[in-house]
Amino acid sequence: MRFVLKTQPYEKPIAAGSFRYEQDGVSLDIIEHWSLNHALDGYKFFRVDVDGRNLKTDGYSTLYNVVLSPDGQPENVKFRHFTTAPIAADNGLKVKGQIVFDDGLIYVSREIGDMRYEDEFAESLGLSLPVAARWLQEVTEPVEAICDKMLTLNDKDQFQPSVIKARPEVLETAENGYPTKVQFPNGTIVVSTRLTIYR
Repeated sequence: MRFVLKTQPYEKPIAAGSFRYEQDGVSLDIIEHWSLNHALDGYKFFRVDVDGRNLKTDGYSTLYNVVLSPDGQPENVKFRHFTTAPIAADNGLKVKGQIVFDDGLIYVSREIGDMRYEDEFAESLGLSLPVAARWLQEVTEPVEAICDKMLTLNDKDQFQPSVIKARPEVLETAENGYPTKVQFPNGTIVVSTRLTIYR
């Protein structure tokens, strides 16, 4: 598993696992590795490596480091998106950025080469990650009534926030509540291949 920020000595593991991505029963050659660790003062670190190096198109990967507050809400997200395709320059790095949650506002910044993009909005933000779907499910409104901001890649790979009308649906969970099967609005199914709970 690769990291945006490496694990620190003071961290204590909570859980870790892997997912495979598929559509219509066919593997998409994407594997997602994740880990959740205790940090200090009740905070947690959620790390994700979406590994698409086996993709025949661009071989992209996306890394996330999410800081969760003591009440379980994301406060800060750092991400890197890059490709291993031969046409990529600068060691394949394409996008790096950060999401900051502050007093009801969300700030998203992205750097692509010499260009910098910034957004500020008050709507909720969803991360397109299977385990993150666990946070998104903790709402009282019906899914059909939700209009969310989702951080997704646009046609220029700029991680442009886009509006969607449905959240990822958790289809199956383990006894401890961690998602083991999640379906995204575009029909992609994500299935757990490994789940470790640390005591």
